[in-house]
Amino acid sequence: MFNFARRKDDNEALVRLMEASEKYDAHWHVDKKVPLAILLGFIIQTSGMIWFAGRLVMRVELLEKYTVTASEVRALSASVELMANDLVTRPEIYAEIAMIRKDLEQDKERVEENKADIYILRDRILSLQQRLIELHPKNNH
Repeated sequence: MFNFARRKDDNEALVRLMEASEKYDAHWHVDKKVPLAILLGFIIQTSGMIWFAGRLVMRVELLEKYTVTASEVRALSASVELMANDLVTRPEIYAEIAMIRKDLEQDKERVEENKADIYILRDRILSLQQRLIELHPKNNH
């Protein structure tokens, strides 16, 4: 028939085995059979991956900072086209320079004419002063 006593012993052994397994799993450890070179290699490889990921993140951030989006390119392109349409051609610039030179020459002629008029007026004022002095000698200080 069925042996209940043996089953009870098996259950107790199983419970003890599970308790021991939980205690064993609670503490992480490395078996002494694992070579130190493999552990060192694993640590170096992990630190290398962390370093590489950090450099990759920095590079992506830099690229995002200096990347121009398509909408920005279209806006800049439209702005350049507007500026290009507003630019005058070289013959128009030369014509404008010639007009400015002509205006300057006319201004220079007017200055010369005004200078001559100023000299004439100065001579008249001096002669009038001289006549006043001659007519009223006692007011002369």
